[in-house]
Amino acid sequence: MLSIPPEFRQRAAECGWRPLVTLLGALDGLVSQSEVLSYQGPFGVGYLVAAFTLAAGVKPGFTFPRAQPADASAHVQLAREAIRRYLLRGQAMDLPNPPPPLDVPAAAFVSLKLDDQLRGCIGTIEPEHENLGKEIIANAIAAATGDPRFEPVTAEELEQLSISVDVLSEPVPADYSQLNPAKLGLVAQWKGRRGLLLPDLPGVDTPEEQLQIVCSKAGIPLDKAGEAKLFTFSVKRFF
Repeated sequence: MLSIPPEFRQRAAECGWRPLVTLLGALDGLVSQSEVLSYQGPFGVGYLVAAFTLAAGVKPGFTFPRAQPADASAHVQLAREAIRRYLLRGQAMDLPNPPPPLDVPAAAFVSLKLDDQLRGCIGTIEPEHENLGKEIIANAIAAATGDPRFEPVTAEELEQLSISVDVLSEPVPADYSQLNPAKLGLVAQWKGRRGLLLPDLPGVDTPEEQLQIVCSKAGIPLDKAGEAKLFTFSVKRFF
C-alpha cells in the first residue's frame, strides 16, 4: 500500500487509499479475520463493505512498514532535527558552531509536505540570522508551527514529512521580459507591499502566472502590477 506512487493514485482518482492505510495501521501487529459483506462495481467504481474481527495475541513476524524519508542533505537533516526538538522540548535548538556551508548568512525557505500536499512553508527574503544554520532552524520551526494556513505539525507526523530547503541568492532588479518561473524566483514590491514566489513550482508555468500569484500574495492589485518593482533570485534546493 505504501509503495503505491502518489502520481499513480492521483491518475487513478482514488478515494480509498488513506482509509485503508489508516485501517492497516490500526491493525498493525494484531491478529484479525476479515469478511467481505458486500462488493459492487457500478460504472467502474468499486464499493466494498467488510468487517474485521480482532483476535487476542500478536501475529509473529508481522510489521507494518513505516515510511522513513531519507534526508540526503545537511540542510534538511538540520531542519528536521530543529522541528523534532521543538515539538519535544518546546524550545529552539542551539547551533553555536555550524559547519560549512551552514556557517555563512543566507536567506532560506523551509517547505514541508505530507502525502505530496503542502503542510507548511516559511522563509526569509533576506538573512535575518547570523548564519544559514540558524536561519534554517528558525524557518523550520515556523513552517511547522507558525504557518497560518495550517494547524501545527504534530510529533506523529514528523517522520512522514518530506522536507526541502531552498537557499536564496540575493534578489536583483528585473523587468517582465526576464522572468523565468522554472529557474528564477520572483519578488514584487509596490507601496510598501511585498510578495515572493519560489521558482520551479507545479502549476506555475508562465511569467504571467508567476506575477499574478506574487501580486496576490502581496496584496498588490493586478491592475497595478505594471507599477511594481520586480526582483528575481535563484535558489539551491536541498532534499
